[in-house]
Parts: sequence; structure tokens; C-alpha cells
Amino acid sequence: MIMLSMKMSPPARERPQVLGVLRAQAAQTTAMSGCLEFSLSVSDGPEGAFLVLQRWENKADLQRYLRSDLFQLDLRVMDLSVSEPEFKLYEIEACEGLEGVADARRFCPDQAPPGA
Repeated sequence: MIMLSMKMSPPARERPQVLGVLRAQAAQTTAMSGCLEFSLSVSDGPEGAFLVLQRWENKADLQRYLRSDLFQLDLRVMDLSVSEPEFKLYEIEACEGLEGVADARRFCPDQAPPGA
């Protein structure tokens, strides 16, 4: 699985328009083959940063998206950022849910077991 994160801080006057563009992007991006998730978060901080997280089934699907017109629009939106936009790609080999948390809580080498 591949994860792409994009973070930007648009000027205050542009935030509503950028938010609208990113919301429209979500529907179009998730319709693409291999897109598992598109999520958008808006920071409450003074910069009002927008964070887009996308999960892709594999690298080929992500690369197809990165060559698409949709991603070109992302780049134009990112150019509006008042600070340097951040792009990060993560290759994820394994993913665990609550069972991973439960396993970690059962044993931690530097901590006494619960009830000890």
C-alpha cells in the first residue's frame, strides 16, 4: 500500500475556494482505479493548514494518478500555499488494526505487565 500526504496553508481569503476544489477532488480521486481512501483535514491553527491523505493499492495506481490532470490541479492549488507545501510518499508493508494495539499493550519490554 502507498500513502501520499499533501499539506498546504492557503491564504485566508483563498481557503473557501481551495476547500471546495479539494472536496471536488475527493470524489474524482476515489473513483480512480486503486484509490483506497481520500481524506481531507483542516487545521484549527492560525495557518489553517489543509492536509490531504490518500491511500493507494500499489505504486502503479499512484503513478497513474500523479500523471493525471487531477494531480495537475492539486499542484496548482498547492502553489497558493503561503508556506512551502509538503508532499510525502510512504510505502506501507504491513497494517494492523486494534489487534496490533492489543498486542502492544499486552507486553512492553521496558514496562512491567499490567497488575504487577
